[in-house]
Amino acid sequence: MRSARGVGAAILVLSGLSAGARGAPMVTQPFVTPQHDVDVVYAMLPDEAGGGADATQRLRWSVALQAQRIDVPGAPTYVVTRHREHLTAAIRLDGRGVIEQAAPEAVPAPGQAASGGYTRLAGPAQDIAGRSCSEWQVNDASGQSTVLCLTDDGVMLRVRQGGRVLLLARSVSEATQPEALFVIPKTAAAP
Repeated sequence: MRSARGVGAAILVLSGLSAGARGAPMVTQPFVTPQHDVDVVYAMLPDEAGGGADATQRLRWSVALQAQRIDVPGAPTYVVTRHREHLTAAIRLDGRGVIEQAAPEAVPAPGQAASGGYTRLAGPAQDIAGRSCSEWQVNDASGQSTVLCLTDDGVMLRVRQGGRVLLLARSVSEATQPEALFVIPKTAAAP
């Protein structure tokens, strides 16, 4: 696990994280966006009744652009969110359509922690996809308690809700992400 001194490069600081032995200040809120470019492949796990099948989702993040891209294998679209421009777009892979809408409220910029509502859970750090993460509890938009396992530098490795794991990182790469991945086409090709 990285020391509290190494957290400065992270996007969001995990709330409630103790400072460690060197006297660094106590972290009260986590980084919830990555502090560096990252490419994460997640397993989306079936519901508790056994419905649905395991699927994967790929999330790529560009710090320079403050943008993310989500791809689901086999889906006819991918989603790009450009946080600086407050824009989200679902883009058809066949080039025949783009649906744009306002992005959710701005995410914290690199170097800024979440604005509150996160509680650091007691317990040891978790090891997921070869990375160390700490658990943080927060209520989602509907008020349901959600537990996120976040690295010190803001990479989400697991999401739990109602005692179930919904999303679990299978691989994490810190490679630079090409700008072309985050382009939102201005027009769609004719059918």
